[in-house]
Amino acid sequence: MKDLLKLYSFESVHGSDDERNICDWICKWLDAHHVTGYTRHGNNIYRKTDKDIILSAHLDQVKTNGKAVKFFMSPDEVITAYNNKWQRTSLGADDKNGVWIILKMLEMYPDSLSFIISAGEETGLIGIHALQSAGVLDKILNEKDTQCIVLDRRGNNEILDAGSSGKYCKTLAQDMCNFLDSGYTTGTGSCSDTNVLSDHCESVNMSVAYTGAHTANESTDFKALKKIKNDIACVLENFVHYNTPVSKYKTFLPTTTKKEEKKNEQSYWWNRRYF
Repeated sequence: MKDLLKLYSFESVHGSDDERNICDWICKWLDAHHVTGYTRHGNNIYRKTDKDIILSAHLDQVKTNGKAVKFFMSPDEVITAYNNKWQRTSLGADDKNGVWIILKMLEMYPDSLSFIISAGEETGLIGIHALQSAGVLDKILNEKDTQCIVLDRRGNNEILDAGSSGKYCKTLAQDMCNFLDSGYTTGTGSCSDTNVLSDHCESVNMSVAYTGAHTANESTDFKALKKIKNDIACVLENFVHYNTPVSKYKTFLPTTTKKEEKKNEQSYWWNRRYF
């Protein structure tokens, strides 16, 4: 809980001092917990080990009603945030809940967990595109033996097999739902880092217990978040999945050129400015 509230206390809008500050804090946390072998690339942090599953989340948030400085948990463990005028504001749970789960998994697997924590997701997948352009994703994501679980979906029980730019891996999403067997369903979401990661290896996007994303009324169901954290630990420990080549699920996309894909993505982020 302490680490989650610390993450919430950064108003880490892309390009702000706090985006750099939260990245600094995460790196200090990693060092304090003896997590070695990670790389910082701008405000992106990643590590690839010999483990097949890699977890991903983003550290930036959408600006709403000022910095979160006060937090309240209801009797049913729903967390909300308030600014210094006691007005509701965003927790930045989208996607600090995902980051928190990665940190909790690193406490359990400090030497073996693979992860990507990206910057600038909310303003056009900037961080993950930077890693892609630098050749990092080609280096650490191998479609033959890597599965990427992006922890960046609202609600408590979805594992997404598609997003705004097309298919993720339906087989991986359904296998995870079947394995966890606790109310998870597959679904389709909007734009996320999964759009880029799914071009390199099997990828899905999983709920991390927030609602009201991008608004001052955002909240976290902490009871559900703890369950999801335990589910991820179970996946890392026991889940077995036979990989599907990226080409297998990407072939079901309507035929589009790279230019058309780029135009569609730019249109999505332009329209999102007004929500």
